[in-house]
Amino acid sequence: MLDENVRWMQTVQVKEHVRKLNDSTKKSNFLSAMWEVAVSNSLSKCGSVRFESGKRDETKPDVFFCASPGKTPLVADIRTVSDKGRELCWPVETFLREALWQHTKALRDATLPSLRVQFGVDNTPGRPRRPKLPREEHFVRDIFHVGFHEFIRDILSNPAEAREFPCQTDACDVTLIYSPHQSLSFVTYPQYKDAYSLKANPIWNALEEKADQLQKSNLAGHRGVILCDGDCYLLNGFPRTWNTFGLDDIVTGFLRQYSFINFVMLLDIKMDINHGKPLTVRARRYFGAEHLKQEAWAQSIATLEELFPRPVRTAANAQLHLSRQRTLNKWHEEELRYGGYEMGSGYIKFPSRALLELLAGTLKQEDFLKAYAHGDTNAFLHKLKLGQLIKAARVEPSDRSEDDDWIVLDFTDPGDPAISRFRRPK
Repeated sequence: MLDENVRWMQTVQVKEHVRKLNDSTKKSNFLSAMWEVAVSNSLSKCGSVRFESGKRDETKPDVFFCASPGKTPLVADIRTVSDKGRELCWPVETFLREALWQHTKALRDATLPSLRVQFGVDNTPGRPRRPKLPREEHFVRDIFHVGFHEFIRDILSNPAEAREFPCQTDACDVTLIYSPHQSLSFVTYPQYKDAYSLKANPIWNALEEKADQLQKSNLAGHRGVILCDGDCYLLNGFPRTWNTFGLDDIVTGFLRQYSFINFVMLLDIKMDINHGKPLTVRARRYFGAEHLKQEAWAQSIATLEELFPRPVRTAANAQLHLSRQRTLNKWHEEELRYGGYEMGSGYIKFPSRALLELLAGTLKQEDFLKAYAHGDTNAFLHKLKLGQLIKAARVEPSDRSEDDDWIVLDFTDPGDPAISRFRRPK
């Protein structure tokens, strides 16, 4: 997409996207930059686009989109919205994805079941129910202290015994449960990301921020906001309860109050759990007035989601992946799925990067041999025992461009004379 965008986007703008995508610090705006690149790229395929257009001394909206010459353009800002603000107050995801993951490495190394986590409820009068969890800077003080490490040591010394570790203080009510027969990890906590207010929520806040910026722009055209999922619970459109506000309530309420905003589009990654289909980009469109649906720009982007590249992860999984890659200092490396291979009577096919990492010394030989096991014997030793030698090697492209290519090793027939006993002719 960057290669395509450089054809119409200014060089300095492409460089800024590259800088953000390469930023591996905790303050990284990777998902925001990725959405900007993807949205502007898709728009460029259905009309004319200018990115951050405007005079130097005025507000510059992200997108100036024109479906065809002479038609009213769409002036829009792109905003990636997440639950980061709520996460600062109730850092449940940070606790589960980072802190607990790091502090339970010994259990994973011992291939023991993950801990089950049960959060208590903050029942402060006049407030919605929230999980009772301390701020991130107090995790060690309230949870991961000496008692926790003794709890882990006790599990390792006697993994057949079930145990519980309650952490209860004025600011914390968390119970960690170990069950030796539990194959999956479970988390129990009250839903704290629902919108109990029409306006005090991440969706309204993001829309309002962009409305203020668009109002200051001098560019002529209809105004719009494109909200993208940066791991936001509300943006996934979960059903509302009797005492909360849903996504439609928030967006339509916003358009009523900010009548100069003509259009809102919400973009997220849709996952079909039931049928195991590939991930797709989902777009939901809201118009300030019915007649706007007939505008050239509206007609042109009616199927915009079909122009996006196929997503690999949801926003939530992308955040988790990036967090782990940052910890491993492998920000730019896609995870290599060791163990994926095919073997036939005359060939073995496996990821080419696995071979390169083995030769480079970054992949341990024992890990490589364990990954490519055929029964009790690794696939390559199996060929050697059959008296088969490599006669050719070739690289075969993956079906998906973002994945590693395959290397295919072709073998001689069993009983190669260079390494086999004499045998009776056929």
